[in-house]
Amino acid sequence: MEDLIEEGSYLYLNDNNEILAYSLLHHSEIEDRVEFGWKGSNHISNKEKINLLVELQINFAKRKGFRLLEGEFDDMDAYAMEVLNHFSFPRDTVLLTYQKAERG
Repeated sequence: MEDLIEEGSYLYLNDNNEILAYSLLHHSEIEDRVEFGWKGSNHISNKEKINLLVELQINFAKRKGFRLLEGEFDDMDAYAMEVLNHFSFPRDTVLLTYQKAERG
């Protein structure tokens, strides 16, 4: 992933260096912006740990002078919804997508 910002992407590790949660950050096509990337955890019970990582990302973006953080929050993604519900991000236009099934 060439647009990944490694220093702004975080892992939450346990004492055995096993990944409990992660949150990636990416460069945007617009210079003063960054984008939230994939988020996840090794088990749904660890999803709240993602919020700690996102808070680190917000602080990272502020320190680096980025003006805007963008994210896509799909209601089918429990991890994204955990973040959206935890933080009071302004909500923008909602996009609805549909999938047409092929007939066999």
